[in-house]
Amino acid sequence: MRQLPAIEVVKQSYRFLSSELATVIRLAWFPLLIVSAVQYFVERQSLEGMIVAMQSGDVFAALSQPRWPALVATLLALLGGAIVAVAIHRVILFGDRKEGTFIYFAFGKVEALFALLPIIVGVIAVILFGSAFVAGFTPDEGPNLVVLGVAVAAALILVFLSVRFAMLWPIVVVEERYDFGQAWEMSRNNFWRLFGAFILAVLPFIVVMLVASIALQGGMATIRTPDEIVPALEHILGLLPIQVAVTYVITILLTGMSVAVLSYAYKALKGYGPDDIVT
Repeated sequence: MRQLPAIEVVKQSYRFLSSELATVIRLAWFPLLIVSAVQYFVERQSLEGMIVAMQSGDVFAALSQPRWPALVATLLALLGGAIVAVAIHRVILFGDRKEGTFIYFAFGKVEALFALLPIIVGVIAVILFGSAFVAGFTPDEGPNLVVLGVAVAAALILVFLSVRFAMLWPIVVVEERYDFGQAWEMSRNNFWRLFGAFILAVLPFIVVMLVASIALQGGMATIRTPDEIVPALEHILGLLPIQVAVTYVITILLTGMSVAVLSYAYKALKGYGPDDIVT
């Protein structure tokens, strides 16, 4: 199996994002705008509910906001992310830029495969982590160190498998099917190269997103008394539109960069040149 030229893949990914930024925005802005709008209203409803509950002194109600709106927003984010990711994959792999299309919202077999896999993995992860938590939980002591160790080990395994099966995403776009065996074989002896390429490519965007989040929500960490909770929540609510707008922009860029790394890594491991059309 070929060795991945990790640094070249990162360079090609940044080159793609800078030269095709208009294409990425054109294909991503509408699906991700819908996702961001729904997330904004869900988070706003949750914050308003917490503020009302805290003002009435009902801490339990503040911590027990309905979970289904967040679940709906998460599912919608998976669908919107799948639409955008598949479209950008097709730009790099097939040269399909959807010229003349300014509102892109297509959902077919490939997008369904993209959205379904994270849902399956998420359900399995929740079951496994939930089982480990329940098995090690005692009312008086809380979760023990064994549970913590299992959770850390599970997280590391998830990262390992995510990298080893990373080529599954471009494979799905090219072949319109899951091929776990091919994805595993393509990443053989390339784990650290793939992992390093992802880190180098997406870390700047993640850092910006974290800094923005801390700047907008950092007030919660300074709370010392219960009386400070409501003002802090009201402050976060007031800044929520800015937070969502910043996240929206970074998500478009981060999606473009992540897909570029996957696509150019796939081309390199398959023996294609960076500008070749996959057949």
